[in-house]
Amino acid sequence: MCPPSNFFTFSPPQFGKDARKLFFLEEGFVNLNHGSFGALPIPVQDGCLEITKEIERNPDVFMRQKLLERVDSARELVAPMLGADPNTCVFIPNISTGINTVLNNFQWSAQDTIVYTDSVFDSVLLSINRVQAPQKSVFKLPYPLSHVVILEEFRKHLRSVKLGGGKVLAIFETMMPLPGIILPWKEMVQICREEAVWSVVDGAHSIGHELDLDLTSADPDFWMTYSCRTVANGFSQRKGALCSMFLYGNNFHIFVLTCNPRNQGMIASTITPPLIYPTPGKKPSSFVSKFYSLNMVSRIPSCFDTLLTHMMIIALAFRDRIGGEKKINSYCHELAVSGGRCVAAILNTEVMDSDVTPGELTGNMINVALPLHQSIKPSGEIYLSYQNTLLTTYKIFAPIFHYRAKWWVRVSAQIYNDVRSYSVVLRVKFTSCFRLTTLQS
Repeated sequence: MCPPSNFFTFSPPQFGKDARKLFFLEEGFVNLNHGSFGALPIPVQDGCLEITKEIERNPDVFMRQKLLERVDSARELVAPMLGADPNTCVFIPNISTGINTVLNNFQWSAQDTIVYTDSVFDSVLLSINRVQAPQKSVFKLPYPLSHVVILEEFRKHLRSVKLGGGKVLAIFETMMPLPGIILPWKEMVQICREEAVWSVVDGAHSIGHELDLDLTSADPDFWMTYSCRTVANGFSQRKGALCSMFLYGNNFHIFVLTCNPRNQGMIASTITPPLIYPTPGKKPSSFVSKFYSLNMVSRIPSCFDTLLTHMMIIALAFRDRIGGEKKINSYCHELAVSGGRCVAAILNTEVMDSDVTPGELTGNMINVALPLHQSIKPSGEIYLSYQNTLLTTYKIFAPIFHYRAKWWVRVSAQIYNDVRSYSVVLRVKFTSCFRLTTLQS
């Protein structure tokens, strides 16, 4: 089921300042951290409220007769964005659940090895460390970063690990969170295939940063993504103050796991129990049916809240209404590149880029070096001072981080930002850097 063509009737605004009226963003607040939590458009919120009303009118009819049809509709809409067959796509509660489902369905021995990058998200690392039998091997991304060097070193690393015998599984991202850079994940998948290594790809940031994902051609063994900041670059609903790697379920975030057909038979069980209300006459594949779950509806006191998969349908309709994937991606990418270079030029620093192929690391957020001395080391006090200064004094936020002996800021671009947003960054960064230097001394 898709929203009707006239579901949204507003006139699409110009991207930039005019687009802010589509969001709940506080007046005067400059949001340059869309990559962490996304932002909910008002029309999407209104559409979700209508679905909530539909659920509450008759929860049993919805849960027993309509739910699976809606879930399948959402899967069929998501699949083309991923370049995948709908029967390879399922919804999962979170990335950790996806990783754990894959890892727990392998028969491990002490001769086996799990390879993972040194930039995997904390929850992914916890999942890896919970698997006791296999050995663990960290692939440290080379620096300075470039796709060519990453691929060369990745192949060398896999070959060295394979010398120990046993099966090898590699877990890596499509895009690192901090720093926010795109990895050559399709080529890494190809290397895994050539080296007879299982590939498990964390694509949390891919939708919204990459077009033409084409998972059918890329052919990973397992691939998963996150829609809070991906569907319409985060144009979906969330719940709660802590929005980390919780996807689909109680936090209104939607995650998708894709499993290559050749591997579906090995998924014998899932972390969450399957749904107990099958739809008469509906015969999904056994793989898909394992992932029909009550987590697909968020539970709040006395009622069922908005159907999360249908929220994605609404968010995709919103994306289409404001111009579509290519227009959104083009605007955000060009703004990230031009805005980041502007900030770096005035700060007299640099953007994080490849020496081999400039621009290959950048999606819709960019990393800019801060003029802080190397003697200033990371600490909770430093981060807290920075956070409070930006949020309280300047009503702006973009995360800073320490990477390879330098301080950086990751700046996200979104349709409600424009070049003026980056001019605010310039004024704020000078003051913040001065305060951090004073604090350290």
